[in-house]
Amino acid sequence: MKRDGIGPLPQDVTARRQALLERRKRQEAKLERLRAKRRGQHWSQQYLRFAITVGLKLLGLYGRGRRNADHPLLRTESLFFKDLPAAFDGFRILHLGDFHFDGRPGFAEAIRDLLDPLEVDLCVFTGDSIFEYYLPDDVAFEGLRMVLDGVHARYGVVGCLGNNDYLRYIAPMAEIGVRWLINENVRLEREGESLYVAGVDDPHRFRCADVVAALDGVPQDAFVVLLSHAPEGLEEAAARGVRLCLSGHTHGGQLCLPWIGAVYKNGKCAWNQVHGLWRVNGMVGNTTAGLGCTAVPVRFNCPSEAVLLELHRGSEGPSKNRVRR
Repeated sequence: MKRDGIGPLPQDVTARRQALLERRKRQEAKLERLRAKRRGQHWSQQYLRFAITVGLKLLGLYGRGRRNADHPLLRTESLFFKDLPAAFDGFRILHLGDFHFDGRPGFAEAIRDLLDPLEVDLCVFTGDSIFEYYLPDDVAFEGLRMVLDGVHARYGVVGCLGNNDYLRYIAPMAEIGVRWLINENVRLEREGESLYVAGVDDPHRFRCADVVAALDGVPQDAFVVLLSHAPEGLEEAAARGVRLCLSGHTHGGQLCLPWIGAVYKNGKCAWNQVHGLWRVNGMVGNTTAGLGCTAVPVRFNCPSEAVLLELHRGSEGPSKNRVRR
């Protein structure tokens, strides 16, 4: 799909990116000051979590929810695109998101063991390394390092920042092996053909996503995969011809009701974008339920997951879904 009818990309993309980075720095500093002020007032959150945990234990549900959270599954989807470059037919993308490393024993090891048997072309991480702001950054770095020990990706690992990530994460995580795409893109080549992967900054809390900057330099007829931490504000990406968007943030609802599903979206997205495959104006999307948890480390009717996406050239049709424990 071509991105014509939108107009040329602006020439001041570098300045746009820098302005957004400066804006994010100011927002991060403000958030850190607020959190430092409230650091000693954490009792209310701890009490709420304690109450939820006790309630689930009294109902006999806590153990089941904890097992769901601690034992991630692999969901596999086959996606078909008429305009996928022939050289990328069968291209395999491993989609990881929302680790929210919290120091739980064995959590990172379980993810690594799930991923270790896989051979993929590209691994993408759609943000949120840690949740508890009072935990040291090293918790996220060590967890990610252990997970990536189990990732075997020919083109490496690329990622976008989430609302619980900070600019200070970029350098140490780059050393671990993550190439961050912050309103920018990278071109992958195979047999003389190209596929572009673009990434925007967090659109949810920091609101620093810039699709225009992320697509700078991408040819109009290129096949583009976009990484966006949350499935928010993606109409422009669809209008500009992005073919596949990978997101997270929602946790798939984390605590879902039988037959009803998620009761909380945790973002400005449509209900069908909370988990799984969706479509916006010709753009296919996938929202992962993520691997970690927030608040209480439990999940119901929404297990932790990694997602393996297999891209195929051909008539677009229904996905073939498989889940492996």
